[in-house]
Amino acid sequence: MNEKQLSAWRERLIALRDGWRHELRERADAIAQQVRSLESSGIPTHPADHDSEGVEKEVEIARSERAVYDQVQAALERINAGRFGTCEECGKEISQERLDAVPYASRCASCATSRGP
Repeated sequence: MNEKQLSAWRERLIALRDGWRHELRERADAIAQQVRSLESSGIPTHPADHDSEGVEKEVEIARSERAVYDQVQAALERINAGRFGTCEECGKEISQERLDAVPYASRCASCATSRGP
């Protein structure tokens, strides 16, 4: 991959990272607001009640979003290390189609399919 292509991927990944960062902040604020609302309601709650209020679901979504954010950050680090676009498992080039679909992919489609994402 030439420097112009890497620069384009870097820009795309930075935009993704910044979008996920914003999303994570908003999600954290929403969770904090839900917890404050539950605490200030004056109604005693059991920890299991939080699930019915949606807090646990929000936390799980935040964890998933954080995982994607971490993958995007790792892809930026691979660009800086000169390893972007190369499968971390088999060493082959990751196809353009796969990178277009999953720009933070660290494995080629074949390796991702054989071991999971």
